[in-house]
Amino acid sequence: MVKRIIPIAFVSVAWLAAQATAQQQPSREQIQMMQNIQQMGEQMKQNMQDQGIDPQEYLGALRQQMQDGTLDRDTLMQDMVNRGIIDKNVQAQAQQMKEAMSKAQSPNLQQQLGATDEEWKVLSPKVQKVLNGLALLGQKARAGGMTGLAGDAPAGTNDVTKALRELRAAIADKMSTQETIRMKLDAWRTAREKAQADLAASRKELTELLTIRQEAVLAALEIL
Repeated sequence: MVKRIIPIAFVSVAWLAAQATAQQQPSREQIQMMQNIQQMGEQMKQNMQDQGIDPQEYLGALRQQMQDGTLDRDTLMQDMVNRGIIDKNVQAQAQQMKEAMSKAQSPNLQQQLGATDEEWKVLSPKVQKVLNGLALLGQKARAGGMTGLAGDAPAGTNDVTKALRELRAAIADKMSTQETIRMKLDAWRTAREKAQADLAASRKELTELLTIRQEAVLAALEIL
């Protein structure tokens, strides 16, 4: 649920705000989509209250985990199902919303770059790869949500997240030795350095395909 609904809600609000700033009107379908997301969020909060769970405290903890890259999405989804916060149909519904939103918004960045449909077929996966690399490092492009291309690093399973979780567990364990903590710290640094190198390579690969104007647009969006 958090993997899908909370990020989508944030993206929706940011995108609609940008449309208003640019004096563009969101379509009826986009407004309906956001209303559906808000309804799902309200139902989730109501379910929490029914189960005696403080929504503000619960969601605040999850947002923090999302920000620091330690959220194990698969485990969280099952936990929320077990607690009665969501049912098993929510994940499929939220995925459909995410796909519809991406389809509706993806022309935005293409237009900003002035790319033809043929050029966009080549650039789009390269941009997505960079956004995924940013997400893996717990970073986000300034306007990534408005592009229709959301970073979707596999939190909970990637090496950076795994190493960080193990490091925090070692710190929290009063029985951990200095050597154990040092090993976990080194493992986290190694994983993060590799992710940073991979991101740099992805950015270089994308930059080589861009005009100077396109490169400037992506730099302003903090994608490059």
